Amino acid sequence: MRYYRCKCGKRVSWSSMGVYPCAGCAECNTTLAEDPYSHATPQPHDFSPQPVETNEGTRYLDRCRWCRRTRAEAGAKLRKSMEATDADPVP
Repeated sequence: MRYYRCKCGKRVSWSSMGVYPCAGCAECNTTLAEDPYSHATPQPHDFSPQPVETNEGTRYLDRCRWCRRTRAEAGAKLRKSMEATDADPVP
């Protein structure tokens, strides 16, 4: 497991697979990185329509190709991170 954090230290994550390029801190606007020299600006979510089977048939949801969040989930996560005062781990 590797430890990742943003530049200000409010967002942290433990992962063996790395972190998504769209994951970052809303406060310092940096990605999560292992060392203080490799922080960058987070990439915007890359949404594309994904088919989902429901009882009413096939529906399409716009999901980020990296973190798999929908537009609504990504917006809620951003609002939550702007309001948070403690470290909030990234899934």
